[in-house]
Amino acid sequence: MAESHCTTLSIAIPGRANDLTDMVFGGLTAIEVASTKPRMLWVCLCECGRRSVVSAGNLASGHSTSCGCRRPALVSRSRRRHGLTHTSIYTKWVNMRNRCDNPGNDSYALYGGRGICVCDEWDRSFEAFLRDMGKCPEGMTLERIDSNGDYTPINCTWVSPQDQANNRRNNRRFEWRGRRLTLRQICTEVSVNYELARRRLKRRWPLSEALFHPKGKRRCADGRATSIT
Repeated sequence: MAESHCTTLSIAIPGRANDLTDMVFGGLTAIEVASTKPRMLWVCLCECGRRSVVSAGNLASGHSTSCGCRRPALVSRSRRRHGLTHTSIYTKWVNMRNRCDNPGNDSYALYGGRGICVCDEWDRSFEAFLRDMGKCPEGMTLERIDSNGDYTPINCTWVSPQDQANNRRNNRRFEWRGRRLTLRQICTEVSVNYELARRRLKRRWPLSEALFHPKGKRRCADGRATSIT
């Protein structure tokens, strides 16, 4: 991955370090704390009248300066320059920003609603995103390395849809041979049918039996296998 070119604007926060109430950051005014875990999030009033939830770090760094209302003109100019509007990587860039900036987006609660933001340079410029990430390999999707972190050059990579599914925050993980893996990862490693193992776990089978109990054999109470006649 290319070296990060994203830049931030350092803003000193005077007085009480954690109290941003009524402080102005570009077009945003901090109103009240929205959450303190996993990080400090603030409800902000934008100059356009809309409210948004923004992390304290993104306010202080200058990554977030509006609810997203300042960006349409920038996007319009970007479309005229690069000629890639109808490509898959451009669609990924648009979707990334919508998840973080648009409260009407179906996934907003999992991204912008949690304070996840797009770094300022990527938010302003598709060309900057393309420069840092390069063209998307066929069949790959955009993934944040730290699922609680923002979309920045150092926190993003291209992964397969299966790897992205394995990295979801709500995935159940199992201790397996000294590692914590998802069921799908374990099934792939030991060449076991994932759906069969998943159904067995749902019936509260131990992991080892869910993976290796012979298919077509009845499971006894003591875990032994008997033929089905």
